[in-house]
Amino acid sequence: MNDDIRIRKRIASLVDVISRLVIPIYRYKGKIPEQIGSGFFIKAGTETILVSAAHVINRCKNEELFFYVSPNTTRRITGYVKATDETDSDVAMVFFKEEPYPPFYAVDKQITPFKYLSPNRIPRENKYYIIVGFPSTKSKTKHNTNETEVQVYAYHDYSIPENEYERLNLSPMDRIALPLNLKKNYDSELNLVHFPKPQGMSGSPIWELFDNNFSELDYSDSLHLVGIGIEYHSQKKLLVGADISCALAMLKDA
Repeated sequence: MNDDIRIRKRIASLVDVISRLVIPIYRYKGKIPEQIGSGFFIKAGTETILVSAAHVINRCKNEELFFYVSPNTTRRITGYVKATDETDSDVAMVFFKEEPYPPFYAVDKQITPFKYLSPNRIPRENKYYIIVGFPSTKSKTKHNTNETEVQVYAYHDYSIPENEYERLNLSPMDRIALPLNLKKNYDSELNLVHFPKPQGMSGSPIWELFDNNFSELDYSDSLHLVGIGIEYHSQKKLLVGADISCALAMLKDA
C-alpha cells in the first residue's frame, strides 16, 4: 500500500478515538457561548485535572470559562490553577475540587489514560504528529437555546527539520513544531480539504504517531501524547506545541 494512503487510513481510524479525549472550552460573549480553546483531562492519584494552554485558562481571572457535560448542561471551570508564564511554556492545569468529574458520557468525553503521557521524545525530526481539536471558526451556537455545535479537525505532518528549530530559537526538548499548510489536509473520508485557521485549538493534545520507518504505525497501544498546542504563527506557517514534560513538572510541584 502506498505509504501516504496507509498514513491517512491510520489517521482516519484514530481521529474518532482521540477526539473523545479533547473538550472545547467556552466563555460567554454577552449571553452567547463562544468557543475559545481546547483541553483534555488526566487523573493523577486522586486528582482530576484539566490540561490546556495557559493563555486560555488565565481568562478565568476575568470571565467565566466552561465546557459542556451534556448537550444542555455546562460545568464552570473552577479549582486550583497552576500555570506557567504565557511567554514561556504556556501550559496550565486546573485541579478540580468538586463534582461533576469526567468521564462525561452524554457528550462522549473521557479521561486521557496517564500512560499515554510521553515526555521528551526526541529527536523530533522525521517523527509524524497529529493534533486534534476544535477550531473556533467551525463552532456554532443556536442563539435561541445556546446549544453548541463543534466540528473536530485533525492536522498531521512531520516535524520541521532539526536545523529549523535552531533557526527559530526553539528547543526540540521543550517544543514540537509542525509546518502548518492550511491547504494540505485530509478529512475522515481521505479527501483533500483546506484546514481552518486553528484558533480555538490551543490546549489540544499533540500525539506522536510514528517515525519515518513507520515502526509504530499499525499499533493502537503505541499512542504517545507528547505535547500541548500553544501557538499558531500564520506568517511562518507554523504550529507550535509545548512538550508534555512541562505539565508533568507542574504536577510534581503541585
